[in-house]
Amino acid sequence: MIGRLLGYGVCLSLFGLVTAAQGWAWHANATYRLNMTPSMPVGLWAVSRRPPAQLTRGSIVAICLPMSIGIPARERGYVTGGECPGQTMPMLKTIAAVPGDIVAISTRGLSVNGVLLAHSQALGRDSKGRPLTGMAIGTYSVRQSVFWLYAGHDPRSFDSRYYGGLPGKNVIGYAWPLLVLQ
Repeated sequence: MIGRLLGYGVCLSLFGLVTAAQGWAWHANATYRLNMTPSMPVGLWAVSRRPPAQLTRGSIVAICLPMSIGIPARERGYVTGGECPGQTMPMLKTIAAVPGDIVAISTRGLSVNGVLLAHSQALGRDSKGRPLTGMAIGTYSVRQSVFWLYAGHDPRSFDSRYYGGLPGKNVIGYAWPLLVLQ
């Protein structure tokens, strides 16, 4: 009997959390996104329905890959079908570098303005053993309206270490976690 009551209490608590999250997301003019990839924490996210006016380093965004990157990424299973060009799902990533920053790629990983990002070493193979091509080792100056993306939650993340910077116009909105597993 007590176990059943505790079970109901947990369900009611989760219902309350989800209801509160729905109200907050509605107020923020956002949609929901269930993230099941390990690149970012798994769980329920909110994504604003409008592109941000200003993108800053450390912001978490939902971004559409250009078709030249998105279609092959979908074919390999890195992204699923969705609303972006090439019928891919927007990715959730953290902005690692903004215009004016210096990005360096080495065998150790990706550095932004001299700071090495954890778990940023490009891998030679994906989780299915297929070859991956990373950005060439070197130094890159981030151009106007371009952003480098990173997801340090999992060292296998498909991010800018493989395709470089992306145009800011591809960002569809800010993202924030509502109910996620760390």
